[in-house]
Amino acid sequence: MAFRPQWAPQGQFAGFYAAPEKGFYAREGIDLEIKGGGPGIVALDEVAGGKSTFGTGWLISAMKLDASGKEIVNICQLIQKSALVLVARNDSGVRTVDDLAGKSIGIWPGDFQVPRGPWPG
Repeated sequence: MAFRPQWAPQGQFAGFYAAPEKGFYAREGIDLEIKGGGPGIVALDEVAGGKSTFGTGWLISAMKLDASGKEIVNICQLIQKSALVLVARNDSGVRTVDDLAGKSIGIWPGDFQVPRGPWPG
C-alpha cells in the first residue's frame, strides 16, 4: 500500500510519519510506503489514478473528483473544523462573516476558492 500526503512533510502529517516509527502499521500487518508530496503532485489524483492507495486532500477537491466520475472514497475527516482562516485589517470594519457583504476578498487560488460568495446580506 502507498500513502501520499497532499503536501511536503510538515506538522499536519506528523502522525502519518510517526506511526511507522512507533510500529503502529507493522502491528496491524500493514506494509505502507509513504510517498512524497509537494508542488506538482496532486495526492487525490494519485489515488484516483491507482498510483497511491490512500491520500490526504481537501474535501471539496474529493467532491469535485467524485462528481467527475473518478472512483474515490472519503474514509475519514481528520479535522472537524475548517483550517481556512480569513483575516481583515483592524480598521476595515469587518468583524463577522456578515460584514463581508459587498466586499472584495483575496484568497489562495485553487480549491480554496470554490466555496466563495455571494455572501449573505
